[in-house]
Amino acid sequence: MSKTQTTHTITPTDREALGFLARFHGADTATVTQALLAKPSRFDNDGIERSIHPTQGVVNRRMLRLEQAGAIQAWRSPAAGITHYGILEGGKDALKMFNQAPPYEPRSIANKTGTSLMHDRDIANVAAQFMHGEYVDPEVTNLIGDEVPLEAFITDTQMHSAVYKYRKDSNGASLYQHITNTLARATTEQVSTLDFWVMHPELLVLTAPADVSTHEARTHRPDMVLLTESGKRVAVEVERNIKPLTKYVDTMRLFTSTLRGYQIKGSTDRVAPVQRLVWLCADNGIKNAIKKAANAVDPSLISQGLVIIADLTRADGTPLVYEETVPAPRRRRTRPQKVTDPGAMKPKTPTKTLTLGALAGATGRATTPQP
Repeated sequence: MSKTQTTHTITPTDREALGFLARFHGADTATVTQALLAKPSRFDNDGIERSIHPTQGVVNRRMLRLEQAGAIQAWRSPAAGITHYGILEGGKDALKMFNQAPPYEPRSIANKTGTSLMHDRDIANVAAQFMHGEYVDPEVTNLIGDEVPLEAFITDTQMHSAVYKYRKDSNGASLYQHITNTLARATTEQVSTLDFWVMHPELLVLTAPADVSTHEARTHRPDMVLLTESGKRVAVEVERNIKPLTKYVDTMRLFTSTLRGYQIKGSTDRVAPVQRLVWLCADNGIKNAIKKAANAVDPSLISQGLVIIADLTRADGTPLVYEETVPAPRRRRTRPQKVTDPGAMKPKTPTKTLTLGALAGATGRATTPQP
């Protein structure tokens, strides 16, 4: 008897989800939902306002099917109560077949801690909102624009991999000098394209020459950098936990140095790899600390809109918190479940009462119920 082989079809929408996870590992169901767009429906013109996104239930079933196909990995955080996703080899192969794979090797979520995955989820959720111009803060949205294609995001993974490769090949030479030399060979036309920065993501790392004083760090990788419709390169930081003030001061000093720009080929103008810095914060304590650091370095950073400090929120304006729940796959019970309803310990009331005559008909003789 021949065995039946199960096949899985990867749809265009599946590839959109895989492409998002390839760049933003750790995303949860709500975040993937935010990144995807619902398919047009014959009910779209009935005058009722609907979300442009599919429902979480639809996306949850899609993710379960992709997991069964070996395209993604799912891990449910017992502390946060949400499910994180990461891409696997099957998903990477599907993207490569249709030339939709990112220009670097995506990371998996294997061996990542729950805290690290939650930070990844936060970054992914913000990116998903930026994709469709849905971030609720007007100052942030005015800067980012109405739409950011997935290819216009340069992630921390890209920057980290590029810096690691450079330092390995150059025996740890100065990153600042590398950026100076690379941009000195670039033309105005080259630096105005997205492809240039995608091919050189290490140039987007904040750094400074040796004469700029810092407490600790000499470089800083933003959580992500995106190229807006207007051509601006915007670094984004997602901050859920407060850090020492000196770390924020160091970042502001490195950003200020980056704003001074680098000389490029055939031009008297200098180019700043990162032109704006957006800081999205989980509470007012973090916002106040970052504002204090920015004003200590240069008060014009905030007053001129070079640094924007805003709340970390969902697309509906509510805080982006850990309280999201996603239906987990059904599992066979292997141990007693906790009883939360005292009535559950009591016998259920029969739905139908049998008379002695009915019992006699069933058994062939009258039966008296035992006390």
